[in-house]
Amino acid sequence: MFHKWIGRELARIKEEDLIEPEYEMNPKTDHVLGEMSEELKRLFTLWRKTGQVTRAATKTAREALKKIILELPAEANDTDLDEAKKKAEQLETSICIAKEREDAMCQVFWVSVRDEFPGANDKSLAVCKGFKVAWIEGGKEPMPQTIGVIIPVKF
Repeated sequence: MFHKWIGRELARIKEEDLIEPEYEMNPKTDHVLGEMSEELKRLFTLWRKTGQVTRAATKTAREALKKIILELPAEANDTDLDEAKKKAEQLETSICIAKEREDAMCQVFWVSVRDEFPGANDKSLAVCKGFKVAWIEGGKEPMPQTIGVIIPVKF
């Protein structure tokens, strides 16, 4: 189960394994809310490592797909084509699962950030170098992999 996998992976992440956010704060627009807890640091690291696995799996799958295509006989019959299609579908499935896992980790991370900093639930947030969490003044558009944006819904 995915939630058990998360627990096992988080337990394996040591201090020296932590991946620090790359985003540099902009002193004109970014306002520090605080520092990430150890749990958030591990969640961020797991999210980023999951992304690395997804990119590696995608690259491997592309190479495997090229090999499948190149190995097809010049006069491929229906059986050859069906087998190639089946292998390609398996590769696609493995990439989709990896991407879903990465997306789920992204959501788990940002929900956890918002739980830890509930006063900023209506703001665009960034995780910054030094494991800082900041809200971004005027932030409406998310930046790649570093900002979670929640748009309040009025009922």
